[in-house]
Amino acid sequence: MAKDADGLWSVTIGPLPPEIWIYNFRIEGVDLPDPANPSQMPRAAGTASSSFVEVPGDDPAFFDARPVPHGEVRMVLYESAAMGVDRYLWVYTPPNYDASTERYPVYYLLHGNGETQSGWVMNGRANIILDNLIAEGKAPPMIVVMPHGHPIQSASVGPHVVVPPHHGDPGMLNFTLFTQDLLDQIIPLVERRYRVLADPAHRAIGGLSMGAFQSIEIGLAHPERFGYVLAYSGGFGALGPKPPADPIETQAPWTQLLANATATKKNLQLLFLGSGQQETGMRPSGQRIVQLLRDRGINARWADYPGGHVFSVWRNLLHESVPMLFMQQPRVAPRAQSSSTPLTTEHWVTTWATAQQLAPTRLPFGNGEVVQPPPAAHVPATLKEQTVRMIAHTSLGGRKVRVALSNALDKPPLRVGAAHVALRVKAAAIASASDRTLTFGGERATVVPPGTMVVSDPVDLTVPALADLAVSLYLPQDTGAPTVHPDGMHTAYIANGNATGAAVLTATATTTAYLWLASIDVLAPSDAGAVVAFGDSITDGVGATLDSDRAWASLLAAKLSAGRGGDARSVVNVGLSGNRLLRPGFGVSALARFDRDVLSHAGVRWMTVLLGINDITFPAVPGAAPTEAVSADDLIWGLRQLIERAHRHGIMVAGATIMPVEGVNTYTDSGEAIRQAVNRWIRTSKAYDAVIDFDAAVRDPGHPGRLRVEFDPGDHVHPNDVGNAAMAAAIDAAIFRR
Repeated sequence: MAKDADGLWSVTIGPLPPEIWIYNFRIEGVDLPDPANPSQMPRAAGTASSSFVEVPGDDPAFFDARPVPHGEVRMVLYESAAMGVDRYLWVYTPPNYDASTERYPVYYLLHGNGETQSGWVMNGRANIILDNLIAEGKAPPMIVVMPHGHPIQSASVGPHVVVPPHHGDPGMLNFTLFTQDLLDQIIPLVERRYRVLADPAHRAIGGLSMGAFQSIEIGLAHPERFGYVLAYSGGFGALGPKPPADPIETQAPWTQLLANATATKKNLQLLFLGSGQQETGMRPSGQRIVQLLRDRGINARWADYPGGHVFSVWRNLLHESVPMLFMQQPRVAPRAQSSSTPLTTEHWVTTWATAQQLAPTRLPFGNGEVVQPPPAAHVPATLKEQTVRMIAHTSLGGRKVRVALSNALDKPPLRVGAAHVALRVKAAAIASASDRTLTFGGERATVVPPGTMVVSDPVDLTVPALADLAVSLYLPQDTGAPTVHPDGMHTAYIANGNATGAAVLTATATTTAYLWLASIDVLAPSDAGAVVAFGDSITDGVGATLDSDRAWASLLAAKLSAGRGGDARSVVNVGLSGNRLLRPGFGVSALARFDRDVLSHAGVRWMTVLLGINDITFPAVPGAAPTEAVSADDLIWGLRQLIERAHRHGIMVAGATIMPVEGVNTYTDSGEAIRQAVNRWIRTSKAYDAVIDFDAAVRDPGHPGRLRVEFDPGDHVHPNDVGNAAMAAAIDAAIFRR
């Protein structure tokens, strides 16, 4: 650099070919990044950072983002037993991973000395390279796992502290600790958490520089784990300009490979070595060992590119080697499709829904007042120039989402000024990168007429199973009393103005009801389906902890999600507090709401029915008319109607026995006799496609008319968290995969 008369230092270089170029300022022998350039390559704590500048070409490079389906990079925090600290690893999942039920091969891709688990993404653009190769049909879809290779605390959330090893040398290059972490913890974690093909033919290990040394040391020592071993600029030869003094074929592990060529050929499906053309201490040795292995019939490959020990070389090596992995996998380029058109192997499935009060009803006792939401729900009398953000816990994942809004019969037209959907982080905060604007027929605003439902246009959003979605609605005009699901069991947040896209919504009020939000669908594989949980307040989750997703239906969703990859099932909870089977209760009867709350949902394969206890107990409320009384035959007739109507639409039905309620002030011996008679019919009639014996799961063995004491929150009707867990445990999840 040259200093001008004003004391400014400058240098001019070039022209440079298209590439990502790295540079530093060396000041008094110390390398420092450019303080005026925000683009810096991340490094491990305690090592110098570098600045970079990208010189674009006329055409996109293989590492440039293109309009193709994109995978995701996920940060996974785990507790390392080998290191004794919490650490991160990064995981790339291929496009449409969450919407698929396929299992994928895995490439364990390791970084270089001084870098972190982010190196291959932030510096190497590995995820974009994979996206492009998969879209072009040059590489099979795969999962790429990028762990932190240094045994230091900065791999996680704490300060830069070298982890004291249990054995081996201390410091950043303790391969023993990393090997233990990878083999004993990371690989089992990946194979538990992700849908992977867990055998050597579908595992590869590779890396650059230090990661190349680790890959050769670990991969070749463990042929029972890895069928593919790749090393970019490391593990062979020397990092300096001169090759090692001893011939490469006399060094471990190459002596063992050459001496046991038959076993090597059987176990090692590919050995890929590569370097920069200026790495003269490494290139001749690597070429030599590859040729010796090839002479013995072993599948070894060599590649080199202009440059030295730099990412411009390693990106090229990754781009060339990935298509050689997992050769037995089909390599078909993804079919072109519009963003809104599902593949023929996909369909819409409801992942979440709620039952709403469809029409005004009056209490069947007392003075017959119009049913109102419970005061504890804090339902606003009206909304105007306000945003409500509601949280929906998904049960099934998918790659697209659409949202349905409902307006009950007696309400005025609902004007929605804006609507957004996003992944919730916590409370009223969302992940900004996931925020999507909902449109309705291409418009951001919509009107929902009385007695109708509107469904949004689909939006691209990868929705995980068992995640929290935030749906935000802006109401610009006076809404009047909202259409509600009273016992939402989740906190919803209300703010002034249009805050639908706010990363953190500043709430001025909250409610535990859902307002106008009817359902959420995801685009899922064709073998996925929905299970509708149809019931009253027990199904709704009253008695479980607020904001905890511990209702039995939510626990069933988790149970189904933890099962096998195929035949994925959502659980759609349309329980409604105070609901009766035959007559209106706190809302229209179950027979009256069946079409809206069951048949209107997408992809329904099964439904569960837990109804009847309110029909039995409500007639005992003081002031109830004698005509409110029911018999066991009345209830059986109503249940048969639900079964027949479901079967007409190809929906199978699991009937649940009615649970005990002795201890409430509406309990009667005659009502208990009706409950027992209906339960006998449920268990023995074979009218249902399956039976769930909730009664047996929660009743007190010594007093069958009561809930077990440990399940009773005090109202003698609604099981607590422990009781809901017992209900979920009583369900054979396999029945819903028939």
